[in-house]
Amino acid sequence: MAWNRPAITPLAEPRPPVMRRWINTLLFLIFGCFSGRMFFPTGIPLPGLPLTLNTNWSLIAISLVLLWILAFGFRFYFYGNRLDCYQQWKEECSKADEAWRLWASRYMAVVKSVVLLPDQITASMIYQVESDIEVSRGMVKHIDYVPKALTPRLSLLLSLVANEIMALPEESSLNITLIVNELPINEEVVGNAFAQGWQQHIGSQHSWRELTIVDNLSPIVIEDWIKSPASEATLLLVAQHSDMNEFSDGLAVMLLINDDHAQRWGFGDQTKIYRPMIIDRDQMALQYQQFINTQPPARAAKGLLLADSEGSPYAADILQQSLDDKGNLDVSHVRHLENMIGTSGPTGAWLALALAADLTSTYQDNYIVLAQDAGEWTVSAIQPALEHH
Repeated sequence: MAWNRPAITPLAEPRPPVMRRWINTLLFLIFGCFSGRMFFPTGIPLPGLPLTLNTNWSLIAISLVLLWILAFGFRFYFYGNRLDCYQQWKEECSKADEAWRLWASRYMAVVKSVVLLPDQITASMIYQVESDIEVSRGMVKHIDYVPKALTPRLSLLLSLVANEIMALPEESSLNITLIVNELPINEEVVGNAFAQGWQQHIGSQHSWRELTIVDNLSPIVIEDWIKSPASEATLLLVAQHSDMNEFSDGLAVMLLINDDHAQRWGFGDQTKIYRPMIIDRDQMALQYQQFINTQPPARAAKGLLLADSEGSPYAADILQQSLDDKGNLDVSHVRHLENMIGTSGPTGAWLALALAADLTSTYQDNYIVLAQDAGEWTVSAIQPALEHH
């Protein structure tokens, strides 16, 4: 479900007293008393009776002016009270807006990210010779430059991130999530393959606290990693391969730290994956509007990467909504992962995130990733690392 912002009871701004009306009323009262004194100086005659009603016009005028002052004072008093309440309400709304934006703008810092795709497709290749990349939608492609066995693939991924793991602060613990799609998963076999690679490239230089092996994982889990108060880093490894040729190969490794600890440990300037949002396919445009209006890096995104072909019909809605809300999406920066690698498979969302992290660094532009996992659509914004000159 989309982000549900806590509702704040609306409060109308109080209207100030209309001075012209009040002054006109005062002048009318004074003019009435003056006219009465001119036309009935000895009193007001009573109709049908040979009598007059003694009238002290000065006293009447003074009484009416005092009543006017009293009414005017009460009007200003109640206006002042309502204005104070309204200003307090505006202040609370401002604080709520800021808290909401801070909540939506939390992120995972990407300490290291590498994605290996068929045909050795990389962000640099896309940047330099995108037009030469074969359109592969509907095809199944394999990574032929790495052995297809799980052990050497995990070993390669760990070798690519070993230096960054060993450079983590001593106080940090490491949680590892390994996504493999070999069914049924033999956790002992997969665990042994991982342990061999770890021992080969990292050994005792750094320890890990927990290893989780799954065959599928929604990108919305990033939200749980962001919220974790523990002093920990997250290592995500993706090893996708299908012997039945159901989907293309894909390998990825990402070392992530949530924003609180990234800033404390000096990784605050790294590439950022911001808090993802679940988005309803039937309300794609409306909820994308909420997403970019809440998360400034999403509004600033210039590129859009679709993790699978089912996202293609929604690209036009997202582009139009970005245009309507003064977003920065550029139609020339809309890319389809499956056009480049073929059927993206069950880990397509993570392959897209890893590729988008590389694309942001290459293009120095923010990217949006639209992906689905088990029918659940998520949208994420990625911002490149800050460059220091």
